[in-house]
Amino acid sequence: MKSSSKLVRQLTSDLISGSLTLGIVLYLRHKLQKGFLTRDQEPKAEEMDLMNEQFKQLEAIDTIDGDVIKKTKINKVLKAIIRLTSIPKEEIHEFKRRSTDLLQDYNKVLAADGGSEGGTAEPTTNGVGKAEGSNSPKDEAGDLTMVDAHESTETKPNSDATEAAKASAA
Repeated sequence: MKSSSKLVRQLTSDLISGSLTLGIVLYLRHKLQKGFLTRDQEPKAEEMDLMNEQFKQLEAIDTIDGDVIKKTKINKVLKAIIRLTSIPKEEIHEFKRRSTDLLQDYNKVLAADGGSEGGTAEPTTNGVGKAEGSNSPKDEAGDLTMVDAHESTETKPNSDATEAAKASAA
């Protein structure tokens, strides 16, 4: 039960620091994740009324800070709930619609705070090529283009560096 004690410590810390919203959202995320996203088993029908209550509590939070969304990762749990293929009592409680509504609200908050988690910003490099702003050939859209093989493999040795290496070896 390490995760439970960790959760209790986090909630206690949040209460002391005055960040009650963070503690509540963290607690609700934990409960929703446990009720909907348990590995190797589908959500249980008998737990869906409790999950409905958890959703109501989450929806009742009027103002939520982008930092709380990022720290608790509640948006990831809501996305995972939306991706579920089968949810008991979905037609009664509408968990997927409610998750979508909450995500839309959270994305607005994150955008106002300066960017959403897993946003749409493209990386400047994929770790293999050169970073943005390099002298790599690009087309009008900014995509890397193919270059002739002799252009990409051409290297001109630096004669000063070569002579300095010879001099130090001697």
